[in-house]
Amino acid sequence: MMRNYIKTLQTNLAHALQFIIAFIFVKFFTMFPIEVASNIGGFFGRNIGYFVGRFTGDNKKGIRQIGFVFKDMPEEKRVKLLKKTYENIGRFIMEYINQDKMNAKWFKKNVLIPDEDLLLKYCKKGSFGITAHYGNWEILQRFVALHGIEVNVIYNPIQNPLLNKLYLQQRVGAIQTPKGANSMKQLINLIKNKKTTGILIDQRDKQGELFNFFHLKAHTSTVIQRLSIKYNYDIFPVRCKRLEENPNKFIMDIGLALKTDKQTEEEKV
Repeated sequence: MMRNYIKTLQTNLAHALQFIIAFIFVKFFTMFPIEVASNIGGFFGRNIGYFVGRFTGDNKKGIRQIGFVFKDMPEEKRVKLLKKTYENIGRFIMEYINQDKMNAKWFKKNVLIPDEDLLLKYCKKGSFGITAHYGNWEILQRFVALHGIEVNVIYNPIQNPLLNKLYLQQRVGAIQTPKGANSMKQLINLIKNKKTTGILIDQRDKQGELFNFFHLKAHTSTVIQRLSIKYNYDIFPVRCKRLEENPNKFIMDIGLALKTDKQTEEEKV
């Protein structure tokens, strides 16, 4: 009994300390303009992220995985690409906590969307928008929110409830569905109400099916594919890419809804 009490007390104290540090971090870096905060985050990610990765094994893992895709890329170029990945994560974190500053004027200045009408069409009618942890994957949701369209975002809850609440508060103008036992029920209700859901598809799902991915077998969920078939719901791809010459500016590519001429459900999936 006493052991459980002490363990619970230690957990609560750790959660409180984590929250205080994160709260101070958010409050401090939201005092800066988005571009300045993003540049600071990029510097931290590129340098501190890579430094820490030397001791955690993440650098070796990242360099090896880059080799799965770019088999003939020299190691020095893989390292450079890995550092850019760390930089992007640092920039994303700073942009995420500052997204309430992403108004219509900011989008007009910083984000090029060649197929804006197509994007709004899919989001208004209700679809699945699929993307990856690439560039800034939150900008899509923020953009359509400015047009009065609520997009559902599926997220992995943080175990620390205080941190989780702080994390969710930073996302502006979205429905937010936690992964878990009730997520499927909520997702179906949103489909019936013609709401668009954004899906990050580059996360491994141990309960998912195995498919070939860069000549390797990789687990991936097939839930949205099956829901798309059952409810005749479009799946469209979107990618928000940083410009090479200025990482504070973006181009958002929208693809046409995926179609298949297969017959059975398994073939369609």
